Amino acid sequence: MCSKTGCNLDGLWLGRDENNELKLMLNFGTSIPHEELNEDWLVKQINSTLLKLENTNSSNGRIDYLMFEKTS
Repeated sequence: MCSKTGCNLDGLWLGRDENNELKLMLNFGTSIPHEELNEDWLVKQINSTLLKLENTNSSNGRIDYLMFEKTS
């Protein structure tokens, strides 16, 4: 549910080590456009202010990036 003051979205996430790579699986349900985030993301960069994720589409080879950045 989104409003002028912010947006809350229920979902699930699971972090795991796969072949010595950190993966983050996201599931935000089937609501548009959030269903496009329901992937098994590779963690490319992580620090105290940034989480950068990458996903390669197995059907067309397209690489998608998703970034979460902490603001003050």
